[in-house]
Amino acid sequence: MYRFTIKGHKNTLATHPTTIEFTKEKEVTLNGDCIAGVDATFDVAALLREFAYPKVEIKMVQKGEHFTFYATPNKQFNDDNELVFRKTDFLSTRTAGIYATRAAADIPKKMRQALQREEHVHVSVKGVPIQYIFFDFDDTLCNFFEARTFCHKTISQDLTKRYNLPSQRFKELLDTADLQFPKQASAKNDVLLFDRHKWFPWIMQKMGKAMTPKECNEWVKHYWDCMISHSFPLPGAASTLAILKKKYRLGLLTDADGKKEYKKARIAHSGLSGFFDASVLGDELHVVKPHPSMFHALLHAFEAKPEQCVMIGDKPWGDLLPAKKLGMITVWMKHGIYAKQVTEIPPYVDYVITEIKQLQQLF
Repeated sequence: MYRFTIKGHKNTLATHPTTIEFTKEKEVTLNGDCIAGVDATFDVAALLREFAYPKVEIKMVQKGEHFTFYATPNKQFNDDNELVFRKTDFLSTRTAGIYATRAAADIPKKMRQALQREEHVHVSVKGVPIQYIFFDFDDTLCNFFEARTFCHKTISQDLTKRYNLPSQRFKELLDTADLQFPKQASAKNDVLLFDRHKWFPWIMQKMGKAMTPKECNEWVKHYWDCMISHSFPLPGAASTLAILKKKYRLGLLTDADGKKEYKKARIAHSGLSGFFDASVLGDELHVVKPHPSMFHALLHAFEAKPEQCVMIGDKPWGDLLPAKKLGMITVWMKHGIYAKQVTEIPPYVDYVITEIKQLQQLF
């Protein structure tokens, strides 16, 4: 870790949405809206030692107020006067890092006010030794939402043929069960609520019909046969995992399907299982994300420290919040149902992607 100091200035605006800069100049005009501090004391050689890592963590500290962000270091950085981090991929000799997770506009109000009072702020730059990348499965790597939509339509039509009841109502109840039961499972940490053996009797009860255990078994098998046969990787998933596997060890962290054989079969059918060095399934641990034991189990499997890891998932509060609490870098795969439900980027999310192949730029 390398530390230096900066000083605020009465003209510090720090309002730029994509860039943050530290400069050794002693004065700044109101045009410099990306400048967070002047009179910086950084040393290029010391910074480059931290830039040897795949990511750097930049932390600003001022009387208990903290502001932290990550960036991909530019190993060609060579400016002895200006230190610039950008959210974009623009490179120059004064660009210290690209794909920054925060910019000047994100600096907390209290820290910005302290800078405008021309107070000093301590800045640390630490190389992050990423060695492990962990993935959620459904709607992060696999087309779960598409498979679910097809399966619910198919099963509803088949239920109608068997019981002569409205297909649309069956589909509405299947969709409701797929939202209600997993939500309760997460709230109660009850992995059994993922078991479709609970869903079909509930659906039939809502339709005013009873279902025998034998019938239930048949419909659960039919459901998973349909889901497994339509489990395909998202575009770019296989090629991206192949590239990342050359540099990192990869892990899979995925919730229950009610029976581990179903989840394993879906992963196998997707063709992605061979990319992972270790996997943790909710059905095996009998817990549900965001329970921390799932994350601890994968860390233990690799004998890894959280700060060495990246977690990628589509459900922010289930996949990323617990990972961030442990100290991992987090990437939100903004895809599927949660991309529509979550309208603002949560503060514990470091990066946002909409296609899995974008990871090739970040890591």
